[in-house]
Amino acid sequence: MSAYDTEKTDTDEIMAQVRKTINRPEVRETWQELTEVDKVNVNTQERFASILGGSVLIVYGLLRIRSVAGWGSVTAGSYLLYRGLTGYCPAYQVLGVNTLSIVEQQHLKAGKKFASQKDSTPRAIPPTKEPVNTLEPGDGVDEALWETFPASDPPATY
Repeated sequence: MSAYDTEKTDTDEIMAQVRKTINRPEVRETWQELTEVDKVNVNTQERFASILGGSVLIVYGLLRIRSVAGWGSVTAGSYLLYRGLTGYCPAYQVLGVNTLSIVEQQHLKAGKKFASQKDSTPRAIPPTKEPVNTLEPGDGVDEALWETFPASDPPATY
């Protein structure tokens, strides 16, 4: 047995333990609560800045881990990283602040609605005899295009 085989076995054991931990019901429940869409109150730009700033603070703090400032940087960076990854800021909640735009809020709600559907398999759209989504139903070019379907050649009406 080589050293490589030993390392592989150790890695496999560690990954098995990680999978076991992640699949525990209380861990999944906690993750679900942390990533709840209704709690999101930080907009995309702030989330990106929080992830970037938090990462920088964590690295800075880890380089100076033996000092109080190092520990403070790791703590602040961890909070900013959490805020950026989840989109939730407890301080904003206490103050009643929500920096999400209306469009971002609609996207989150639409995503939640789509994810909550039990059967999200795509369904075939039944063929229709009349064109759908035309700008003007009486348009001759559009009608000629519809009549040539499924031919790949464009209509010769010009």
